[in-house]
Amino acid sequence: MKKFPLYLQILIALALGILAGCLWPGVTDYIDWIGTLFMNALGLLIVPIIFFSISTSVARISGGGGEARGGVGSEASAEATDAGKKGKGGEQTYPVPGERGGKTRGGEIRGGGA
Repeated sequence: MKKFPLYLQILIALALGILAGCLWPGVTDYIDWIGTLFMNALGLLIVPIIFFSISTSVARISGGGGEARGGVGSEASAEATDAGKKGKGGEQTYPVPGERGGKTRGGEIRGGGA
């Protein structure tokens, strides 16, 4: 037996559904819950997929590097180096664009070099 193509199966099912709805309109009250269940399940799956795909796309466009991908590696390493500096009594530095070193809280540049 030859199998019908999928588009043909869908069209036949659609036509039979319309015909059944027109001939027996009271039957749809008994099977209404199936459509409601299907639509709720579809919303439960599709909405999070769309949300996460949009949010990851925006994070990649913003150019945040590794942090934009949701990883904690760079954050954890930054915390570890800050904790090491604080434990040894060193001053905390912060990056300055265009400089290799960083500025201390006092304002002088340390660790620079071209």
